[in-house]
Amino acid sequence: MIEELSRMLPATFEDLPKPLAVGVMTEDGGHRLLSSGPLPQAVAASCAIPWMFAPVSIAGEAFADGAWVDRTALQPWRGWRPGRTAVVHIVESSGERDPDPQDQPFFRSPRSGASIFGHGDVRARFEQTRAAARSRLGELKL
Repeated sequence: MIEELSRMLPATFEDLPKPLAVGVMTEDGGHRLLSSGPLPQAVAASCAIPWMFAPVSIAGEAFADGAWVDRTALQPWRGWRPGRTAVVHIVESSGERDPDPQDQPFFRSPRSGASIFGHGDVRARFEQTRAAARSRLGELKL
């Protein structure tokens, strides 16, 4: 996965035109925002669902999907970018009630319907999410 992401993404967060952070879970079960260093590894770590995928090592530390600890990471984000607006994308979960982003603009996507037996129509879901994101961002004029 990291090899594929390396072909699609800049090498580091610092190479991006705008600030970005991804939420990850630390080895001790804490939450951290990564906003500098190797971008492909950070994105892979933020997707590494515990018990399904191995944690990703970055600078000697192992990280996994941050949503296991903090689904939206709004509080850490507010600390990192105080006074800025965050647009939150929430994929509906099958578990407990999804978090309410409070005063932040957000949009929701339906559950993927993917399973271990098949991914379904990934392209259609991607296009649906892209359209929702563009619409919401257009409303906000961000």
